[in-house]
Amino acid sequence: MSRNFSRFEAFAPVIAGVTVFLLSFLSPQRSPISDASSSCWRTCAEEPLIASWKVIPIAAACGIAVALARRIRAPLYVMAAVGWLTFGMWAVVIVASFYAGLKFGPLAKALFVGLAVLVIATVVFTSEGSSGGLWRGSVVYVISAIGMMIVLPLIFGLWTKGRREQQAEAERMQALKIRESERNRIAREMHDIVAHRVSLIVIHAGALEMGARDEPTSRTAGLIRSAGREALIELRQVLGVLRGTAAAIPMPDIAGIHQLSKLSRQAGLTIDLHLQEETRNASAAAQRTAYRLVQEALTNVVKHAPGAAVKISVICPRDTLNINVRNGAPETISEPIPGSGLGLAGLSERVRALGGTFESGPTADGGFEIHAEIPRYAADAKESGRQ
Repeated sequence: MSRNFSRFEAFAPVIAGVTVFLLSFLSPQRSPISDASSSCWRTCAEEPLIASWKVIPIAAACGIAVALARRIRAPLYVMAAVGWLTFGMWAVVIVASFYAGLKFGPLAKALFVGLAVLVIATVVFTSEGSSGGLWRGSVVYVISAIGMMIVLPLIFGLWTKGRREQQAEAERMQALKIRESERNRIAREMHDIVAHRVSLIVIHAGALEMGARDEPTSRTAGLIRSAGREALIELRQVLGVLRGTAAAIPMPDIAGIHQLSKLSRQAGLTIDLHLQEETRNASAAAQRTAYRLVQEALTNVVKHAPGAAVKISVICPRDTLNINVRNGAPETISEPIPGSGLGLAGLSERVRALGGTFESGPTADGGFEIHAEIPRYAADAKESGRQ
């Protein structure tokens, strides 16, 4: 049924155009600027060639204008006026009124109704006394014509517009429900899998810290436990966001890079940090992106180049925030830690979304370098919408 309806929707403009053409061709009337007889059948019987040359082109143009009305509506209103003034073609006027109710704003609707009433009344009253019975100057006829050709189609257009808006709103709400359901499902999966495993790591690290017989082992276990606890806190915040139950989460900024460096040193990295004080005046979006970039870079060093020396530079010359993270070659080759491989791609998208540039790649000495430049006062889409 849905497929058949889609096919009808595809052919509906053509069907409407052909219908309007036939109605316009079969029912032309006398008007002030035409001398056609009051009936097309009579005209065709007496002067078939003359009737065809006079009526068919206008009727065809009206049909084509109706068929194209979904894409372009200016020809529709032009042909509604031309068809009505020349041969009293009412079908195209009805379609034009429907589209006016469907697409026009309040001011355009009022202008359309005013011009339509003026044209109809002018044609009727200037044709008073003519032999065409339908064109007798009558107030009743004017009111009837306006009601049938202008008011009723306009109201139907408004009703159709309202129905479409209601349907669009219902579809939007349904999409929100589906999205909310999916977010809750993801939150449950993350809680059942990730949070459970991280909690076990924290528990075992705490037990190892308490039972360690030497200081290095105890210190390492404490580091694992602290990192695991922080991961649990951040994970629960993310789960709260997914479920829509969390309060506003404090976003990281450039000041947090010091803590990142401290944790990385405890993990065995040699960190050389150069962080200018002026960088703290950058926008929240720029600071958050700089923090995430350094965080991802240090994570990659721990995973792929354990023990390597790292140089971090975060400076702010003029109106640009420059972030550079460079590490040397790994001291030892260890088993690679599983990863998604999407971290750098995500950073690149984040930086470019703020209007910055991002570059990454291996260095000549076997290390790796990440460099990004971000506008100092860049704002993300959400922040821009609030301003």
